[in-house]
Amino acid sequence: MSDLHNTILISTGIVASLPLIPVGQYLRFGWSARKQQIVSRLVIFYKATFCPNSDFADSAGFAKEYDVRYGRPLFLFPVLLLSATLFFSTYLGVSWVFSHDWLGESEEPRRLRFSRLRALISRLPIT
Repeated sequence: MSDLHNTILISTGIVASLPLIPVGQYLRFGWSARKQQIVSRLVIFYKATFCPNSDFADSAGFAKEYDVRYGRPLFLFPVLLLSATLFFSTYLGVSWVFSHDWLGESEEPRRLRFSRLRALISRLPIT
């Protein structure tokens, strides 16, 4: 592999991981705190409103049902899809940026483009 390709891969990893860091932080640390808040506050309201025929009687039973309906494993496919999309689009973007020579262009092509633009403008009818 060339140095440019290694640079593209490293830059892709850094740029694509930036949006994934908050998702990982929440699923790793914030999920359990949020689950504890929901389980401690909504046991009675959940049973009365959403599932009147549910069979749990305490917060431990509600926590098990909460894990089945809204648990962390349900986020596995969306997070993997987000990761794959981010890495693919970031790789394309970073490789496009690194494939262009942004500062190596001489003055001559710029002058030619300006002279072509001036010639086009001079041919336009003035009303």
